[in-house]
Formats: sequence, C-alpha cells, structure tokens
Amino acid sequence: MVPLNQLNEGDFGEIIEISKGCHRQCPENKGWKRRFFSDQNRMGQGRMAGLGLRIGKKIQLLQKRNQGPLLIKVGDSRIVVGREMAENIFIKIKNSVLS
Repeated sequence: MVPLNQLNEGDFGEIIEISKGCHRQCPENKGWKRRFFSDQNRMGQGRMAGLGLRIGKKIQLLQKRNQGPLLIKVGDSRIVVGREMAENIFIKIKNSVLS
C-alpha cells in the first residue's frame, strides 16, 4: 500500500484507503505529526468521491512531474489531482491493465 503520489508514471492500482488525516512536517518541532482534516478538507473528500475516487476503483497514473498535480485515469475519465490530496489516497499496485 503506497500513497498515490508515490506511484510511477504508467503504474496501475486499486484504491484501498482514503485517509481522514494527513502527515505534514511540523515547523515548530521539526518532526512529523498527524493533522486531521478540518471541515474545509472534509469537503475535499466529498470532491474525491464526486470525481469517482472511491475505495475499490482501479486507476492508472498517467503523468507525474517534479512539481504540480498528477494526471490519473479512473475508468474512462482523466482527472487532475493535487499532490496534497494524492498523499491521502492509498493504492495497492497492480501489474495488469485496467478492467
């Protein structure tokens, strides 16, 4: 299980978890802490579901650059996902074509 933003271009996978929190580096103590979604970020989860990003969906990472959003394929749709959102979507990597 890896976050979507750690896949390589061309990788196929299945969404197995959408996290309710995210890991961010904390500048105060220069360590990692768990930050839970605020009400605004919960709307981001609703947006993911509206785009078809749900547990069990098969995806393919089409384009990943050093910076900026990721381009993924979900079903017949191509979707642009920001990196912060992508780090909360966990994927089980598969080596077969989407079905």
